[in-house]
Amino acid sequence: MSDHISSEPCEVNEDVHLALSAAAGSYTDRKKVSKLIDELIRQKNRSLCKEFCAGRWAYYQCTADSGNGSQDSNAPYCEWGNGGYAWMLEDLSNPNRLKKFEGRNGSNLLNYLSKIANSLPFRERWKDWRFRQRIRVPAYIEVLDKDAGKLFRMMIRNNDDLPNLAQTLGRSEDEIRHIKSEIVAELYKRKRLSILDPTREISLTGFNRNDLDDTPGEKTEWDIPTQDLGIDVLEARQIVREAWQKLDWKEQYVLEAMVIDELNAKVVLQALKDEGIMIKKGVSPQETSVQQLYYFCNKTLTKLKRLSDIVNHDS
Repeated sequence: MSDHISSEPCEVNEDVHLALSAAAGSYTDRKKVSKLIDELIRQKNRSLCKEFCAGRWAYYQCTADSGNGSQDSNAPYCEWGNGGYAWMLEDLSNPNRLKKFEGRNGSNLLNYLSKIANSLPFRERWKDWRFRQRIRVPAYIEVLDKDAGKLFRMMIRNNDDLPNLAQTLGRSEDEIRHIKSEIVAELYKRKRLSILDPTREISLTGFNRNDLDDTPGEKTEWDIPTQDLGIDVLEARQIVREAWQKLDWKEQYVLEAMVIDELNAKVVLQALKDEGIMIKKGVSPQETSVQQLYYFCNKTLTKLKRLSDIVNHDS
């Protein structure tokens, strides 16, 4: 018994040294940390990939779980499995994370990183990475209230618990309820209510209400019944989602802004200039014209149509 008690602090001290050495850039110790958390990452990556697969398993060979995806040897490999592993490894073993490990209360490095991997913030960071949630708040939402933009983003992520929203924003539940109602009313008026529940409408970004659901629970007062969708519609959605993933991030950015969010071309162009994003080779963002932006947008729409083969799938 005494041997066990005396050996534990020694083990923790070794882990603290390992974490600090790996954080300092030691190649050997970084390999040790990677090996230490390999199985943890594989299990967590496998779990999240399956939970948020959204039907990709039917078309792709899964790189998170070989038994989960298509068994057709000619099917392409899904990039999200390997990508998820790399993301988790970076998140859990980055220097800032390792430097914070102090081995308190006899906790070893694996336990410390396991608690992080199984935490809600880790899950949310992974979802932000997975679904590229650079959520742009429409101007007509921003003007509703000083916290309307923040609340809109939370609603997109399906954080519907009223007390939690109120606590996060430092507002009363009645205030949050009122702002939410205003947001929903504004979206309904503009026929954009599907933003809050993208499974009801085709979502080029691939967002999915089930994808973003952390806790099963109550439906909000504006959940509206809809007819079940036919298999042909579901298949068409999947086709477009997969085509969307083949666009590069600049193409997705412009389509989301101009087609999905319906922003004015001048507003989008100014955003591109502010971010220093070049959409035409050899032309700096500051020299890009509205006409060039329209051309880029139309060209990207044509590319999306070609990738999804919409003509052949139209009924």
